[in-house]
Amino acid sequence: MPAATLDAFLNSYLGQPDEFRSAVVTTVRQLTQAAIKVRNTINQGVLGAAFAETRGANADGDVQKDLDVFSDDIFLDAMRRAPVALYASEELEQPVLLDRQAPLAIAIDPLDGSSNIDTNVSIGTIFSLLTATGAPDADPAASFLQAGVNQLGAGFFIYGPQLALVLSLGSGSH
Repeated sequence: MPAATLDAFLNSYLGQPDEFRSAVVTTVRQLTQAAIKVRNTINQGVLGAAFAETRGANADGDVQKDLDVFSDDIFLDAMRRAPVALYASEELEQPVLLDRQAPLAIAIDPLDGSSNIDTNVSIGTIFSLLTATGAPDADPAASFLQAGVNQLGAGFFIYGPQLALVLSLGSGSH
């Protein structure tokens, strides 16, 4: 596909039959709005309130900064406005149930590389969109234990002089 705006690409994707496409597009649009908010905060540098001291360790044992938690809060809030049932973040111990009836689950590292921010190395957000699986009383982790080929979409935002999104919705990267 030739270069296109994100909206043009997503509208083209919507034009193909699939029961999950509308949910994926809504979710990608919400992710994009959240990424813009995170980027705006990052651009404030040390003047931004989210750049304070470290908080300890996240679920993976990495050093957790206030900016990590701030970014997680922004993305979690955005996913509350998307058709997302479960939100699994590197910053949280367990997946968060958002809407039992929603069709999607998202796995996300809301701010990868935050420990490098002082050295001006690229940082970003990594995400994977999956179908929410299992019965209402099933272990939420089951939705995240699917094979990679079952992803409905995956991508990453890069925060730098400009905000970039690399996105795959099943047929190449754009």
